[in-house]
Amino acid sequence: YFAQLNFLARRWNELESQANLYVSLGAGELRLHDTSDLAGLVALEADYETRRIYTALTVEHLQAEESHDYTRLRYRAGVAPYLAPFDSLQTWIIGQVEFNPDLVEELTVTPLLRFFYNNLALELGSSVKGEIFLATMIHF
Repeated sequence: YFAQLNFLARRWNELESQANLYVSLGAGELRLHDTSDLAGLVALEADYETRRIYTALTVEHLQAEESHDYTRLRYRAGVAPYLAPFDSLQTWIIGQVEFNPDLVEELTVTPLLRFFYNNLALELGSSVKGEIFLATMIHF
């Protein structure tokens, strides 16, 4: 369980596309093998999108107080099933691949749906092994 702040480090706006570079910092509780520990998070994310396609690469590192540290690489590629006006609901179908070198099951594949409206995003899906994925974001 983590609270996370994302900072836009750089944005490239083009006529038909946008690219972003984010730095994220967070703090919370890391649960692993029936233990819990306080942990900090640092992440770097780069994304590129048009009104039709979306792709992103993220590197995250959790530094735990007493348990193991944890690193994750995540790649996403998605497509918008319809072109929506800027001020209406945006919908994306996304494939997500995560590489977790610190875990026994190193690779996780998750199809998900992303809904974005104004400053609120909701993502939900299930990995091919049945693990539930749910994320919400509020952009300020």
